[in-house]
Amino acid sequence: MRFLLLLFISLPIFASNLLTYNIYERGDRVDIMLSFDSAYDGSLKQQSGNGVTDLLLSDLVIDNDIDKSINSDIIQNLFITTTADKTATKVELKWNEPISITASKTADKFGLRIRVAKLNQAIKTVIPPNIKTKDSTNASYDIDSKYITVIIILFVLLIVLFFVKKMIMKQKIAANSPFTVSKGTPTKKQQPVKNSFVPVGDGVEVLYEKSLDETNKVALLSFEGKRYLVLFGSSNVLLDKFGEDKIKDEEDFEVFFEENRQKLGRYLEDRRNSLNSYKDMMSKD
Repeated sequence: MRFLLLLFISLPIFASNLLTYNIYERGDRVDIMLSFDSAYDGSLKQQSGNGVTDLLLSDLVIDNDIDKSINSDIIQNLFITTTADKTATKVELKWNEPISITASKTADKFGLRIRVAKLNQAIKTVIPPNIKTKDSTNASYDIDSKYITVIIILFVLLIVLFFVKKMIMKQKIAANSPFTVSKGTPTKKQQPVKNSFVPVGDGVEVLYEKSLDETNKVALLSFEGKRYLVLFGSSNVLLDKFGEDKIKDEEDFEVFFEENRQKLGRYLEDRRNSLNSYKDMMSKD
């Protein structure tokens, strides 16, 4: 009996804590982003009825209840509280029309995205359009041409990144400030680019950018119909490449950045630790 009591008392110790929540309203959906202080390994259950959908998140602790009104025709209110038996956290969504919910954790499990859409809208997006069949010869030709296109794009991307890095280094030296993109009067810290295209090179545009720290930032570049996610600063790294439908606007960029902020922070920390270890080894020699 004592063992069971101690086990029950110790359960909250291993639970994750809710740090922040963000709501992103779009025309066809509402995204709710939850951030935790540790990797979340709990389970999620869904209950619906009478204009309310409850999501039960086990092994999650909150400090205070959250009650937020939402001006959307998809959901009208968000309420986050602890269940009566203290074993889980309940996310309550109020709606006027039936909804569909898709929940997905970030790669490092420090975040959870809850995507809410109208049920009829979700059904429409699931049904694919009619696709015309192709013969095997044309299909083989298409595959070969796609491989060649990918190789050409990668080669062009290497050249573009070389010139982008060269131009950024020149601007850093001239302005004595990291991440100066425009040619105007430099400032100590520029705000992220919002709803404007800043030319970086021949055919390259900076769509959005976000600072990780004083010397590193993540930028979304556009080149020849493709979008490239690049890390600039102490090192220049190509993080990802995708089409224009992956990140459509600034809110999508904000969601993508929040989902991967901690992973990028750990990557930069590992690089700094490796550099410090190398410096210590050279000083001993």
